[in-house]
Amino acid sequence: MITTSILRRGAEIGALLFVLGLAAWLRLGNAAIIEFKRDEANLARLALDLARGQSFPLLGIGSSVGLRNAPFSVYVVTPPFVFSSDPIRATQYIGALNVLAVGLLYGLARRYYGTLAAMIAALCLAASPWAVIFSRKLWAQDALMPFIVLTVGSGLAAFVSNGRSARLAQLLHLPLLSLTVQIHFAAIALVPITLYLIWQGRARLRRSFAISLLLTALTVVPYAIGTLGALRDGTWAGVQLGAEAANNTLLNTRTLEYALIVLSGADLHSLAGPQRFQEWLETLPSWTYSLLHIFGILSLACGVARLLIGMRAKRSLDIALGLWLIAPLAIFSIGWVTPQLHYMIPLMPAAFLALGATLQDLTRRLRLAAMAIIFAVSGIAALQSALIVHLLSFLAQVATPNGFGTPLGMYMPIRAALLAQQPADVIIRADGQFIGIDDEATVWDALLYDLPNRRFLPSNLEVFPEGEALMLSMDCAEPPEDVRYAMRPLPDGTPERCFRLSRRRAADLDAERYAPHRAPLSIGGGLEGFAWDAQKRCLELLWRLPGPASTPFGDQFHTALALYAEDGTRLTQADGQFWLGRFWRSDDRVVSRHCLPELAAAPAYVQIGLYAYRQGTEGLQFFNLPWQDGASELPFYRFRLEREP
Repeated sequence: MITTSILRRGAEIGALLFVLGLAAWLRLGNAAIIEFKRDEANLARLALDLARGQSFPLLGIGSSVGLRNAPFSVYVVTPPFVFSSDPIRATQYIGALNVLAVGLLYGLARRYYGTLAAMIAALCLAASPWAVIFSRKLWAQDALMPFIVLTVGSGLAAFVSNGRSARLAQLLHLPLLSLTVQIHFAAIALVPITLYLIWQGRARLRRSFAISLLLTALTVVPYAIGTLGALRDGTWAGVQLGAEAANNTLLNTRTLEYALIVLSGADLHSLAGPQRFQEWLETLPSWTYSLLHIFGILSLACGVARLLIGMRAKRSLDIALGLWLIAPLAIFSIGWVTPQLHYMIPLMPAAFLALGATLQDLTRRLRLAAMAIIFAVSGIAALQSALIVHLLSFLAQVATPNGFGTPLGMYMPIRAALLAQQPADVIIRADGQFIGIDDEATVWDALLYDLPNRRFLPSNLEVFPEGEALMLSMDCAEPPEDVRYAMRPLPDGTPERCFRLSRRRAADLDAERYAPHRAPLSIGGGLEGFAWDAQKRCLELLWRLPGPASTPFGDQFHTALALYAEDGTRLTQADGQFWLGRFWRSDDRVVSRHCLPELAAAPAYVQIGLYAYRQGTEGLQFFNLPWQDGASELPFYRFRLEREP
C-alpha cells in the first residue's frame, strides 16, 4: 500500500515536471524570436531608469483603453534590469513568471478539485498557443497570469476554505487584486469574483480583512500621485479614457470570438500579417483549426456548466470558477471599451481549470478511463505545441508587415557591435527623434541604454560632429566600407529594413558645396552657408550649433522658411522639423534640407527662423530664437540667394 502511494506520488511529480518543462520550453525557448517594439521599449526604458536609480515612475505607459497604466506595471518588470539592460533576459523573466503561473494553477486545481483536474488544467495552460504568445514579450499584460492565479487562489483560501491560512489570505487578497489590476486593466474582470467571495464568506471575515483595506489603499498611492501630477501639469488627456478606446455598440460580440480564439489556439495566422498569413496557413492540415475550435468551445462550455451547476447546488467554489470565466466576457462585451484579444487573458486559467474539473467528474460518474482522457488532452497539447514552434520558425525567416514585428534577436548583433566599441558619441538616424513616439528611435533608445550619449536625428537633417561619432542609420544602401545588417525578407525578396554602422566626422562635410554666409544666433552658432538646387527646387542650409539649447516652450525647434521674389513677393512658406535642442553639441555642423517642388518662380531671397511653440490657454504660443544683428536681435533673418552650388 505504501509502495503504491509512493509510486503514484512519484508519477504525479514526474508528470508535473514534464508539464512545467513543456511550459518553460515554449516560453523560454527560441529566445531571439520575440517582439520588441515601441510599447516594449517604453516599458523597458522606465524599468531601466528605476533599476539604475534615475527616476521613480508614478505612471506607466499608455494603454489600449486610453488610460495610462499604473506604475506597478513598471515595477513588476524591473527586477531583471537590476542586473542587465539586455531585453532578451528581461523577456525571459516574463516567460519564467508564466511558467510559475502553470505551477500555481496546478496547485490551485489540485487543492480544490483533485490531481487529474490539476494535471489537465496545467497541461492546457502550458501548451495553450495564446498563453505562450502572451508570455514572450516585455509587455505589462504578459506578466498578468501568475498574479491572476494568485489573486483568485487567495480569494478562495480567504473566503471559501476553513483552513488556518484564511487569516493570511484575507490579509493579502485585496492588495493582490489591486496590484493585479494595476499591472493591466484587463484584470478588472476579477473584481466580480472578489465581491462574490466576500459576500458569501462574510461570516468568516476577520480583523486581517480590515487591515487589508489599509494595505490596498497604500498600493494605489503611487498611481494616485502620478495621476494628480498629470492633471496638475495639464497632461490629463493621457490619464483619462480616450474616445478612441470606446465602442459605439451596446454589446460587442467580438468578445466571445476573442475568448474562443485564446482558448482554442486558433487564429495564430494573424501574427503572420495580412501579406503572409495565407502562406503560413497553407503549411497546416485543413482540419487543424476545426479541431482547435472544438477544444475551445468545450473549454468555454465547461466553465459555463460549472457556474450553472454551482448555482443549482449552491457550491460557492463552482460559482466562483464560473464567474472567473464569465466576468471578462460580460465586462468587455459592454460598449465602454473596444475589446482586445489580450483582455481575455484572465479567463484562460479558469476555462482550463473548468475543463479539467469536468473531465475528472466524468471519469468518476461514467467510469471513463482517466488515461484515455489524458491521452486526448495530451494530443491537443502536442498539436498546439507543434503549432507554436512552427509559427516561431516561420516568423523568424520572413518579414510579416503589420503582423509580428522584427524579432529582437536580429537587433542584438547591432546592439552588441555598438556596445563593444563604447563610443563617446552615437548618432541614430532611424525614423525620427522623438523617444516614446517614433518607433525605431524608441527601440534603439532602450537597446542602447548603456551608452550615455545617444542622439537621434530626423531624416531631413545631416550632422557632422566636431568630434568623431559612431552613426547607426536605417538605410538599405550598400556602402562599400560600412557594416550593413539586413532584416527579414519581404515577399519581393528585399529586406524589411536595414541598418548600417559608419563613422561620422567633421571632415566628412563637403564644405565647398555651400556658399559661405554667416548669420549668428543670439545663443551662439548660427547659419554658415547655403546651397540652392534650382532644378530640384531644394535649399540646403548649413548650421553651426552652440551647445544644448532650450526655450521657455521646450527644445522642440522648427524652421520657418519663406522664399521671396526680387520684388518682395512671397513665393512660398514652409515650416520644417529641426533637431531637438537636447541633442545639440558645441560646434557640430548640421545640414537641413528643404525641398519645395511646388515653387513656380525662381526665388531671390530667403527668410529663415528657428522657433518653438506650445498650446496655451489662449491658443498656440510661439517663441522665436533670435538672430544677432549687431546690438539688435531679430526674430527672422533674410538673405539673398547669391549662387547655385
